[in-house]
Amino acid sequence: MKAYFDQHKYEIFPEIKNWRDPQNQYRHETNVRMMEYKYWFWFHPSAFKLMSFGMNVIALMMCAIGMLILIAKGAWFMIFIPALLLGVPNTIGLINKIQMKAWNSEMNFYDLWMREP
Repeated sequence: MKAYFDQHKYEIFPEIKNWRDPQNQYRHETNVRMMEYKYWFWFHPSAFKLMSFGMNVIALMMCAIGMLILIAKGAWFMIFIPALLLGVPNTIGLINKIQMKAWNSEMNFYDLWMREP
């Protein structure tokens, strides 16, 4: 993915000339409702947190729905399949992300995929 964005970052943000700049004018914006979507998504830490934590939360909700459907159908012995395949890995991933929250509090997609060292 990084190689793709290294090639296409100039098309996504033609106005950026210095790719080592942390883009703090967007990163520390307090009124995210007034930001354009692409600037919020790429530069603001709240977008990274939403996507990062959201993937695990949605997977856990899918696991719970699958388990409820199996309970409703009376397949009690099959409950462990979604619990083991979706529930356990995503719970562990969510716990790890919560523990690392302080380390990743300023992370954004620009730093991850586009910013040059």
